[in-house]
Amino acid sequence: MRSAEFCHGALLHRLRPQAAGLINMTATAKPCCYRAALDPDAGYCGECGEPLIRCMAFDECGSLLDKHGCCPVCVALDVHLDTAAIRGVQMGGVLSLPLVLKNTSTVGRPLFVSEIKVRRGGGDYAPVPLSWEKLAPGGASRVGVPTGVLEEAGVHQFDFLIVVGYRYRWREERFAFETGVTAEVSAPKTAAVVNQTIQIDGDMAPGFTFYNPTRVDASQPEKWDAKSGPMPLLLQRAEKFERETGLRGLDGELSLPRTTHFAWQGFDEGEVPSEGPILSQGASLNVGRSRARQANGPNDVRLLVHGPNGAVDEQWSTQISRHHFDLYIENDRLVLRVESPNGLRVNGNAFGRGKTVTLRHGDTISPLVKRPEALALSIAIDAHFGTAETITIKRKH
Repeated sequence: MRSAEFCHGALLHRLRPQAAGLINMTATAKPCCYRAALDPDAGYCGECGEPLIRCMAFDECGSLLDKHGCCPVCVALDVHLDTAAIRGVQMGGVLSLPLVLKNTSTVGRPLFVSEIKVRRGGGDYAPVPLSWEKLAPGGASRVGVPTGVLEEAGVHQFDFLIVVGYRYRWREERFAFETGVTAEVSAPKTAAVVNQTIQIDGDMAPGFTFYNPTRVDASQPEKWDAKSGPMPLLLQRAEKFERETGLRGLDGELSLPRTTHFAWQGFDEGEVPSEGPILSQGASLNVGRSRARQANGPNDVRLLVHGPNGAVDEQWSTQISRHHFDLYIENDRLVLRVESPNGLRVNGNAFGRGKTVTLRHGDTISPLVKRPEALALSIAIDAHFGTAETITIKRKH
């Protein structure tokens, strides 16, 4: 097999980041929206009218989500290629591309890297072994990404896929990002043979001639630039991968973004918030027996059991905890978390305190485990082109 040098000097000139949209490390929300979000009771910006879609960790990061549903303060990922650590490889060998991942969060939010994959030339992604997971704020970790055997000269494309997440209390949001480089593997330079003809004349060997064929190797490695620094790589959201692998969304087909509107049916006046997306500071809806916020209470949705005559059934209503469960959108899915020690039922199945359930179209929530027929909430999801537009919660009984 012929050899070709993929030397460091050549790499510095031939490695190029792939064209991609740079991950937005600054919030896309307007300054006026940030001013409005300082009011915990504000749901919309008073100046531009935009909804205030807060990060689930807003209490700590104070950030609004970008247009892709990602918090630009909590997800502050910086990826570089350490060009100074790259060494040459011969054709038929394997190159290790050293990636450096850094968490540039300014609010002390750690990032968790669950997966890194690589592919070459549009093939299938292959997993990259990881010996670490957590990226502390301001911290950096390194991983060598093998390219596979480089059997041909020419331009090679290497794509990297990175899955990261951040956590707040019991919740976690995860995202996938793509980046990559193109690298040129040089063809072998031809080795020249110089035939030297030497004529010797003298007393010892009069008229003697001999030939001295000399091989001149023209494939010496280029010198690498010691001053070269890390090469920043561009990141873009891998939303198709997120959906198809179930990282985000439902069943690879349906996505419920944080901007999805909630509608309410069958509730009394003052028991539910206005129709629209979840705009609370905690990015969730508190549901329980206590009064709703519209009546200066702590809950977003108030639940009471009514008797046949429509009056409140005090006995069974006390079985509903003041804060019975939460509803929130996480990873583009509608999630319920049980907060009551009394538990609840979803589609007839009982769940205890601390359990989470992903809700789907047609599901039924029964807050009373021992008397599910007394009160039920049905879920209906209206979607177009794979994206939910409205989640309707209808009270029964």
